[in-house]
Amino acid sequence: MLAAITRFEKDMAAGRVADPSLKAVEIYKANKAEPARAGSPATAAAGRPHSARIWPNSVAQPADREIVDGYASFPEPLIYIVPAASVRSRKLPGTYDQLQSFVAARAVSARQKAMGESKYVIFAFLEQHVSPTSTFDIKISKSRRGTGGFGKGTKEIDFNGRKVTYMSGSMRLFDSSPDAILYIKAVFTPGHERNAFKRYPRLVGRFSTAGI
Repeated sequence: MLAAITRFEKDMAAGRVADPSLKAVEIYKANKAEPARAGSPATAAAGRPHSARIWPNSVAQPADREIVDGYASFPEPLIYIVPAASVRSRKLPGTYDQLQSFVAARAVSARQKAMGESKYVIFAFLEQHVSPTSTFDIKISKSRRGTGGFGKGTKEIDFNGRKVTYMSGSMRLFDSSPDAILYIKAVFTPGHERNAFKRYPRLVGRFSTAGI
């Protein structure tokens, strides 16, 4: 899995991956976090323990996020990046809140300085309830645009409608050089409560490995 991400990154840089959204200029743009809106999960999370370890989301959330049959159609994710060594060989907690506390206590702050390349596990939490037939994925890409990217090995946990997705990989964090920046994309596809024309993958979160 870790070797596959490295190969994918090289293939993306060499233009060998078919991603119509990939534009060279986008690779050179640093990810600028937008301030969280009052009442959004990111704002509500500000009072949590270890809140500084939640990575900033640069995707603008709709002002009026639609709820269909009690399920969010554009949920906002919370992202944590955890050193793989701190979760390896550990049994993950069995509830949403316990898992989030477990992950947050071990996560890397987005404000830290360069740490070099290492192995990490990316955890994405959806705080709003979503449909059991929806999907929630993490993608890694050199492009800021679109929903494409490397996502092999992603695992999803559904805590009665509150979904968590995670994947592992080797990355260089806090390096803002154009060749080093990767974008972590949270991609959500609504379930069968939506009609077929509105059931498409949507980018609900984008996070830069360059940090803040």
